[in-house]
Amino acid sequence: MAENTAVEEEVKPAEVDGAKPEETVEDEFLGDAGKAALKKEREANKANAKRIAELESLLRESENASKSEEEKTRERLTALEQSLEAERRQKELLEASNSTGVPVELLAGPQDDLTAYAQALLDWQKKQASEPADDPRHPVPSLSQRPEHSGAVSIDEQIRAAVEAGDKATVSMLKALKLGKQ
Repeated sequence: MAENTAVEEEVKPAEVDGAKPEETVEDEFLGDAGKAALKKEREANKANAKRIAELESLLRESENASKSEEEKTRERLTALEQSLEAERRQKELLEASNSTGVPVELLAGPQDDLTAYAQALLDWQKKQASEPADDPRHPVPSLSQRPEHSGAVSIDEQIRAAVEAGDKATVSMLKALKLGKQ
């Protein structure tokens, strides 16, 4: 073990008689050619160490760049998922509005302003109360039916009522009847 310690001490750079720290006691025994080769090797080692440091720096930058790309991808994915969820919610609101007749704005809920939402509900309620409701006891008039009120119902009125009721067959029949009378 004593020999290993002595060898290690000789290999480490040391300042001897004002010599540069790079030069060791061992360098004195090499001669000019050996010193030149050793100097070249040390310069190459310095250049290699510098290149390694540069490459490590580039590797860290690349890792950071790939992390930021992953983060960007995650952000885009999150935004797309949120957009999809909003579209699904809007579709559900439209379907519910279509089947119930309640406006989408009211089905969407109060959002941030409860007072404005309550006022919108009241306005819609008043509008619904003022509009005549479709009375199932008074079906769309047809040729085989007589109007319940006195006076005849014109063909145009019957066509208009059939259109409002969505009865396409009756609309077609009444229009054909109207054309036949002309």
